Amino acid sequence: APTWGPSGWVISLTLEGRNLQGASEVRFVPSTGMIVEDAPVVNSEGTVATVKATILVHAPLGPRLVVVRTPAGQSSLTPTEANIFKVSYAHMN
Repeated sequence: APTWGPSGWVISLTLEGRNLQGASEVRFVPSTGMIVEDAPVVNSEGTVATVKATILVHAPLGPRLVVVRTPAGQSSLTPTEANIFKVSYAHMN
């Protein structure tokens, strides 16, 4: 959450799942116009990770796959409703 954001915004992205302990990276695919500011912060249960991300003003509109890397590997590269973030106009989602 959130599942979408407009260009020019800075967001705190909250990811929920399992086995997020030691997560070292969150990235967007494609990454054009998206900047992940720092490594994710994960709760002690390894079920919630948060990261600050900037959606640049020139970011192309459309969906991005959200990928999380942990010591066990990376999350699925198959797009689903649960791992897609959309860059859209401020009044749309």
